[in-house]
Amino acid sequence: MGKVIAFACLCLVLLSSDLPWRPVWEAYDSQPTAQVPHLITGQALEYPISLRKAGVEGKVGIRVQVSAQGVVKSSVLVSSSGNQILDTYVVTKASDLRFTTSSASHVLPLSVVFKLAPL
Repeated sequence: MGKVIAFACLCLVLLSSDLPWRPVWEAYDSQPTAQVPHLITGQALEYPISLRKAGVEGKVGIRVQVSAQGVVKSSVLVSSSGNQILDTYVVTKASDLRFTTSSASHVLPLSVVFKLAPL
């Protein structure tokens, strides 16, 4: 029996360094089914203030192992942003994310994008 591979994408966007901002994320599956866990809505990783002030942007690709209960058991870097601090932050904070429950554990690819919007 083949495995279904899901893809989720988190997108964090800063509208301006001087204005209040709200992280925005999107989650979707390449092959949605009831068995694949989905990222629970309303979650986002915060854009670290020190990286934001330094103008650091990047896309970090990780792979997360999600338990049947929707808890991230482990995360591994698969695609670097080019900034070690940003990469480490995403890998570490991935454990705070929660997914819907499923019948079994799954390994899911996840992309997190930190981008400063033009003024």
